[in-house]
Amino acid sequence: MLDKFQSDVANSIVQYLPIEGQLSFHCYDNGFNCFRGLQRPLEINSSFNSYSISPTNKQQYVLFTIPITKDHMFIMFCNGDSKLLARDLANLQMYSESMDHIHSGNCIKADNWYIKQFGWSDYLIAPVDFSGHPLPEFLEIQNRKVQVNLIFPISTSEKNLTKEKGIDGLLELFMLHKRDISNVTGLY
Repeated sequence: MLDKFQSDVANSIVQYLPIEGQLSFHCYDNGFNCFRGLQRPLEINSSFNSYSISPTNKQQYVLFTIPITKDHMFIMFCNGDSKLLARDLANLQMYSESMDHIHSGNCIKADNWYIKQFGWSDYLIAPVDFSGHPLPEFLEIQNRKVQVNLIFPISTSEKNLTKEKGIDGLLELFMLHKRDISNVTGLY
């Protein structure tokens, strides 16, 4: 059963994103949760459109976590096995709750065999506006200001580029190659 805060976070996300049907709620052994929903295709109006979420993917999922003590959450748009990826997001939320602060530009090692089989090595935390979706950076819920962070898989070379040139250098690469950050099942 969801508490009021969890329910309010989920309802806030659904207000901004077109979800088909019901959200699935996954509670893991570590006590952390992740929501999963099938996303309807939408037209994205963003300057980042050339490397953001593809509106033509047939099985496009949105996954998001609920914060417990910290005031940041994670969201992922993906075309892969959303159940396996939801576990990764719940683990990331658990990790972030134990750290002082995880912020945009951080790379988190991917330990999931599923993600690694497609050539990804890490997850990048980025501002939510990279997605091109109309999500705000912060949600105001029950007197809490919750930061919404985008997360997506990156390769070792993309991680190294981020370390060398920052997110701006990675953005240039994404625009050059028209990188779709929801494409979990293969490198571009």
